[in-house]
Amino acid sequence: MKNYFIIIRGPAGVGKTTTGNILAKNLKGYYVPFSKIITKNNLGYKRGKWIPEKNFLKANKIIIPIISKKLSKGKNVVLESNFYHKSQIKDLIKKVNYPNTLVFTLKANLKELISRDKRREEKKRIGEKRVRDVYNLVKIFDYGKVINTNNKNKGEVVKEIISLLRNKNL
Repeated sequence: MKNYFIIIRGPAGVGKTTTGNILAKNLKGYYVPFSKIITKNNLGYKRGKWIPEKNFLKANKIIIPIISKKLSKGKNVVLESNFYHKSQIKDLIKKVNYPNTLVFTLKANLKELISRDKRREEKKRIGEKRVRDVYNLVKIFDYGKVINTNNKNKGEVVKEIISLLRNKNL
């Protein structure tokens, strides 16, 4: 199998972190939770319901050299976040400029996402209002291959992505 730069996007509670971690391990790749870049560099929420586009683009500048270095060494890279600004995804794809770049949008219904957030350990819960806010931002557009995670466990979602990578029927 080729090496890939994989972007996983979707709303809060859809399984991006779990899927990204498992996928990176299965592909012997490098996992990047974009939210850590945002938090570490103080680019997160200031006011309002969302992180401004300019902050995501600043975070792109920080992470792109790391991603590019890993890819140049033959590593798979799995990057996950909400990615509710289409311009941020386009910026990443353009500047990383890797031929095997794939984007997956994970989806689930809002009721399921709220339920999943409630089942998280307490310190990782974000609450129903933020789940709704992020859901409403992410649902505005789909990008790449859409995978519905309703009634699927983490193994099924990863298996579906790996199957798509092998078949490259995207």
